[in-house]
Amino acid sequence: LNITKGTIFSQELMLELTKSGLTREKSYRLIQTHAKKCIAHNLNLLDIVMNDKARQTEILMEGIRGSQMQSFAEQLNEVEMASVITFTKLSWGNERSGDGEIVLPKDIVEYKENDT
Repeated sequence: LNITKGTIFSQELMLELTKSGLTREKSYRLIQTHAKKCIAHNLNLLDIVMNDKARQTEILMEGIRGSQMQSFAEQLNEVEMASVITFTKLSWGNERSGDGEIVLPKDIVEYKENDT
């Protein structure tokens, strides 16, 4: 496990993302991009995926199909969404495994522009 940095579980992770509502194509691109980054920089795949701000933005914007996580696209503006995502990235022990990256309102706007 330490040798592969979790990339051995990339298929299972991709399937879980698909079950959560992400298309198979998006799941594949996300995992493939992160797996390459893990191998190149000796990082852990799960840590990278869990701290992906685009995925976190997508969850907040669209919710997770088949779960209690609803979309907040109509309730929160870009500043509030960026604040929520940054808070979750830096709280509950996530700051130890995360990249410490702060999400900005422009990141939310870019997600909306690229998602349409």
